Amino acid sequence: MLQAVANNDLTARQRLFIGEFLKTGNATQAATKAGYGQPHVAGSRLLGNVRVKAAVEAARLDLRKQFVQEAIDAFRVMLDLMKNSSVDIVRFQAARDLLDRAGYRPVDRREVTGIQAFVSSDIDYANPEAVSRRLEELRERRNDIGKEKQWENAKLKLQ
Repeated sequence: MLQAVANNDLTARQRLFIGEFLKTGNATQAATKAGYGQPHVAGSRLLGNVRVKAAVEAARLDLRKQFVQEAIDAFRVMLDLMKNSSVDIVRFQAARDLLDRAGYRPVDRREVTGIQAFVSSDIDYANPEAVSRRLEELRERRNDIGKEKQWENAKLKLQ
């Protein structure tokens, strides 16, 4: 049990409540498992109790410290696998996972906008007529864009 929950200033039921609350995050469920009557009232009341509140915060701090140490251990295992595994796929997966956790995740998707989307739309390149139609559409689009820019430039000159 966590050091903070073993506090002698707390009753056995309060310690049980804190342990259950840390597992679930739900005061009503924790009060029920600790054997309190009217658990929805008792849970809220217990979280308002200065000693219980201090013990919960201390226990959360202990859990964070414990988690940090375990995360460091996990990192060391991944690093060891990446460097020393005799299986290529294991080394590759470990390296990829380490990079992913460091924020260097490969791009899953790429947003295509504007003229790229217009050019890359579905077309049957084996059909010369479809290609000719697509080229004509692109020429018209290019001309429309050019006209829009000319119009914007003309408006700017008038201002």
